[in-house]
Amino acid sequence: MPSKLKPLFRLALAHAIALCGGAALAQQSQPTPVTMLVGFAPGGTSDAVARVLAQKLPEYLKQPVVVENRTGALGTIALRELANTPAGKPVFALMPFSAVVFPALTGMASGYDPLKDLKPVASVTSYPLGLVVGGDSKVRTPTDLVNSLKAAPGDAQFGTAGAGGHNHFLGLQLAKVIGVEATIVPYKGNGPLITDLIPGHVAAGLMVAGEVTPFVKDGKLRIVGVLTANRSPLMPDVPTFAEHGFPVTAGEAWYGVWTHARASAGEVAQMQDAVSKALATPEVQQSLIEKFAMQPDFRPAAQTEKRLQADFEQWAPVIKASGFKPQ
Repeated sequence: MPSKLKPLFRLALAHAIALCGGAALAQQSQPTPVTMLVGFAPGGTSDAVARVLAQKLPEYLKQPVVVENRTGALGTIALRELANTPAGKPVFALMPFSAVVFPALTGMASGYDPLKDLKPVASVTSYPLGLVVGGDSKVRTPTDLVNSLKAAPGDAQFGTAGAGGHNHFLGLQLAKVIGVEATIVPYKGNGPLITDLIPGHVAAGLMVAGEVTPFVKDGKLRIVGVLTANRSPLMPDVPTFAEHGFPVTAGEAWYGVWTHARASAGEVAQMQDAVSKALATPEVQQSLIEKFAMQPDFRPAAQTEKRLQADFEQWAPVIKASGFKPQ
């Protein structure tokens, strides 16, 4: 009897080992998840745009994509983590360009150099910044706004969603072109700014135009004009300030994907290709346009790097001349 059991025992043992080995091999062959960092809170625009992409990217990467929020400090917490990611780890970040440029130029970024420690992968969207007033305001055009500011130059105020960002320095540029001294009034986010704009507690705000679309439709807010070279195709009825003789055109903003400097050329190319294909799909385009009023605007890594460098060169002298000091 024992002599008969031994071969059976050996067979069962071999089968068990084979099963365990197969399971281990299957576990090893599972694709490594890609991490997509977002420097802002869940539920915000940055988070939502990242999740729209993250739903589609696995189809082309053949890897799952996990969105992780690293909230705070104007996005610099996420970018610092990205910059210090070891080689071989598939970690990326979807960020507005302003989170890369302005903290670095104002001294609010620490622990990394965005031009040395980060690699641009692709541009994703473009969208305009606009000047917004309450729905009951008498200001309807850029010319109306300029006339009202010149009539009471000491009262010129522009609300922004925080200090030291794109909107802040764009407001200073606008005031310079108009020829008035303006006070930038920083709020703790868009919510409090919108709350004060609706009843006219602050005369005007500089904001991402698409983020106030629901309030514009309800008549609670009005976009007086956009601060870009051309009208946005997504809001063709809104004029530019340049059309009215006030050539402030640096209000085009954009989202991009970045990775760490230790990422290989192959890793960058793979994500760049996946972003390009995802942005070309009707469902992603529809989400970006209808939910966020953002124009899909794919540009490969090389063009994105040039775009970023141009933004650094454009804003560095403006910020230096402003004398801005972070608090």
